[in-house]
Amino acid sequence: MKEVKHVKSPMIFSSSELAQRKEAAKNRYMEGYYQSYQYAGGGFVYPATQQQSFVSCEELVDFAIEKALAGQPRFKEEPMQVGIGFYSIRIYKPQHEINTDLEALYQEAEQAYRKEIEDHNEAMKALLAEQLLNAEIAKEERKEQERLAKMKAKAEAEANDYYNALIKEQN
Repeated sequence: MKEVKHVKSPMIFSSSELAQRKEAAKNRYMEGYYQSYQYAGGGFVYPATQQQSFVSCEELVDFAIEKALAGQPRFKEEPMQVGIGFYSIRIYKPQHEINTDLEALYQEAEQAYRKEIEDHNEAMKALLAEQLLNAEIAKEERKEQERLAKMKAKAEAEANDYYNALIKEQN
């Protein structure tokens, strides 16, 4: 069975929708997300952070204090990782890097939103044009069927008249 598609209202640019999309992009960037891999499970990704590893706990603590005083706090959502001779901590990137990354994400979000609007509206125009064409074709086909039906009726009437005339002549 053929799927019936319906023409929907056009999408129009909305500042509030764009703001929501930008906020979602910011949250994904700042809070992280789970990245699934096709063949090997997945893991959490934290784009606003960077991971630093050290061979001693003292180096890690000194680094964490230095970065916190410089305005780069520790990312508290992921605990410090510790192993034998291995200490790792995740801290936020410098604010200017975060701002640059967010600006790029905001631009991507706006471009994607505008493209979504354009694609939707183009698809709806194409669907409407196809439906109008199909309606016009169906209308023309109905006219042709009616014309052929009239021609057939006329031909049948002429045949009846002719045969009725022949029958009268023979009687």
